[in-house]
Amino acid sequence: MNKPSGGYEDWYPSDRTSQSRQAYDSSPNIDDDVGFRPQYFFLYGSLMDTKQLRKILRQEETPILQPASIEGWEVMMWGRYPALIFKPNSTTHGVACEIRKRREVEYLQQFDDGREVPGKTFVWNAGMEELKEASFDLKDWQMESLEKRT
Repeated sequence: MNKPSGGYEDWYPSDRTSQSRQAYDSSPNIDDDVGFRPQYFFLYGSLMDTKQLRKILRQEETPILQPASIEGWEVMMWGRYPALIFKPNSTTHGVACEIRKRREVEYLQQFDDGREVPGKTFVWNAGMEELKEASFDLKDWQMESLEKRT
């Protein structure tokens, strides 16, 4: 399976028509956050696990997550990975996390594995034929991860 590129969409609950685009213009100095404004990302799948997210974001402290849901989106599975796709009249539950640094956005893009607030999320942008009807269970994913470590 080819992994789709890591684009994301602006997520506005009342406006789901925005196009996929890169998170920011690349800067030669990734630590330079001048002009970067913290923004909320809607996360789903294994990124709802605080230990996993902390590792991905390369943070010392556990990220603060808030329960969140988005309307008009549904999770399908790409192998063992969840993929978010547009689907009217659907609701997807996940978490919201404030991303405070430009480099954290890049870390999320490189990752493989309710009030209305404008935010960002990663969406599936490859062929639908690669997806199957299924759901993602965080507890199952956590158990599989533990089994792989032993």
